[in-house]
Amino acid sequence: MDYKVYKGRYYYCIKTVIMNGSGNEAYTKGKVYYAEDDDCLTDNQRDANHIIDRDFATRYFVPVDAVVKAYTEGVMARCRNAV
Repeated sequence: MDYKVYKGRYYYCIKTVIMNGSGNEAYTKGKVYYAEDDDCLTDNQRDANHIIDRDFATRYFVPVDAVVKAYTEGVMARCRNAV
């Protein structure tokens, strides 16, 4: 999948991101991050100005709505199989 970061949406981090140079953990696997602007995600230090391009977003994040949809489909399938 190819993801773009859109203002007002939430994104689930699928792989921890360490900043070059400082070594700080900018994004943590398993946490959810908010986009305060298009192509930007607020990081662990609450910096809202990190520009996130499509390639980076695709490698490290999944839109929360896609995670919820996959989870819901899995639950529904298990419910159908249990009947």
